[in-house]
Amino acid sequence: SDVDPGFQSEGVVAVDVVIPSGPYDEDEARAALFTELLRRIEAVPGVGDGRVATVTSLPLAGGWSGIPYQVRGQEVAEGESMVGGFRMVSPTYFGLLGIERVQGRLLDGRDTPDSEAVAVVNQAFVDRHWPSQSPLGEVILDPEGEELATVVGVVTDARFADLDDEPPPSMYFPADQNGWFTNEILIRTDLADPLSLVDAVRRSIQDVDPNLPVQEPRLLAEVVVEAAGDQRFYALLFGSFAALALVLGLVGVYGVMSYAVGQRTREVGIRMALGATGESVLRTTIQRGLAPVLAGVALGVMGAYAASRFLAAFLFGVTATDPAVYATVAALVVLVGAAAIVVPASRALRLDPVTALRAE
Repeated sequence: SDVDPGFQSEGVVAVDVVIPSGPYDEDEARAALFTELLRRIEAVPGVGDGRVATVTSLPLAGGWSGIPYQVRGQEVAEGESMVGGFRMVSPTYFGLLGIERVQGRLLDGRDTPDSEAVAVVNQAFVDRHWPSQSPLGEVILDPEGEELATVVGVVTDARFADLDDEPPPSMYFPADQNGWFTNEILIRTDLADPLSLVDAVRRSIQDVDPNLPVQEPRLLAEVVVEAAGDQRFYALLFGSFAALALVLGLVGVYGVMSYAVGQRTREVGIRMALGATGESVLRTTIQRGLAPVLAGVALGVMGAYAASRFLAAFLFGVTATDPAVYATVAALVVLVGAAAIVVPASRALRLDPVTALRAE
């Protein structure tokens, strides 16, 4: 949950617009449709210019779009294939999500269907192909060697599919050069309740074309939270079983040690009758009682260390052998064991020695 997704999701509403076939089969028709949709939505109170963007699919929404590619001038080993993430976006996409420019320029109004095909790549793409040189002006090819686009800019990495995977090498293509095959419209607002503008946005879309189906809008921040849903479930499941196991273990340690010390009531009476001080009796009782507790903790730590490697696949950001966890649990078991010894021993010390001798 603490991983930086690489973009700013707060205050962003995502609207999924399904473009029907027929009237919008041609690239020009789709371009005109999205141009009008974005213009109308920007006019909604609480939105504003440059605060609406469109993209093929939402980041972290459960899907990852990848295409095979090559880079001009770089050989690909036989049998190897390179696949990179891709998004078709409108020029306002990066600014709306706070994805920062690293080199070159971002997509803008110059990137029309009649201009040179361009792309913006992420830092992971640069690290893979041009770690020690500028990527600007380099050409990306399709698997057949045909030119896809020229790199004009570099942006910071953003996570597409999962929060627990590093961002893959990725490319962003201008929607205007690629037929506007986009579905998601992103809207940024400063309203306290971003979803309060949904009705106005839906009306704006229906004013453009009453036949456009609009899916239920979502907050992008909720999409990011849901991206960690599986991990959250595993954490809850394993955490619940671990807590139950720990409670059972502590109850067992306390019960066994309390019973064992309680059985020594007669011994305590004899020691006290022979003149032993309460402090010396308590110290001896604790030392004898803690010996099996410490032995059990040592065996438990070794067993946990051996078994925990099977949990490694479920962990993120921590190791299966975190010293702090082992130390905390071991200390807790020892403290409970000590309490189980001290409580009945102290009770026995308060008894009259004659009464203690009659315990059996």
